[in-house]
Amino acid sequence: MERENRALLLGTFNPFHIGHLLCVITVYNRNIVDKIEIIPAWQNPWKNKTGNFDIRCEIVETMIEGLDNIVTVSRIEGKIKPKYTYELLEYLKRTNPNIDYSLICGTDTANNITKWKNGQWIKDNFNIIEIDRPTDDSGQLNGINISSTKIRSMIKNGENPIPFINLETFNLIKKHKIYD
Repeated sequence: MERENRALLLGTFNPFHIGHLLCVITVYNRNIVDKIEIIPAWQNPWKNKTGNFDIRCEIVETMIEGLDNIVTVSRIEGKIKPKYTYELLEYLKRTNPNIDYSLICGTDTANNITKWKNGQWIKDNFNIIEIDRPTDDSGQLNGINISSTKIRSMIKNGENPIPFINLETFNLIKKHKIYD
């Protein structure tokens, strides 16, 4: 059986936005993996509030619409509820021995993986696909201030977050009153 190369994009995604999508598209366009799997975190160990897991997954699904031939959203963390990333990755390696996994990370995250719980094990066992997120001196992505925090703030302040998220995602957020 031929081994599959699969890249994982992990995160809280509260909400998933165009910056995350740009990472996925960049890896997709490099033609270096067979599939990309986006895995929203059940609970981020560094954050008190991550938002409703199922709604965050649904938001990711709306943002990747049209890419489903290669990009999927996995709700595996809702099933196994890992406390740390390495627990998820150990599970994936154990249950899918014919898949070679890579992690999609921004350079800032890639440089800090060894600070994570069992981070050296992660670095030793997974290819890291670094996505350079060019920022200016203020930390803005190509001059655009984009982050999930910024989007939540915009929505709370009654501002329109489009194009950072799409209309369907914005409507889903309003429907569930996520950031009110």
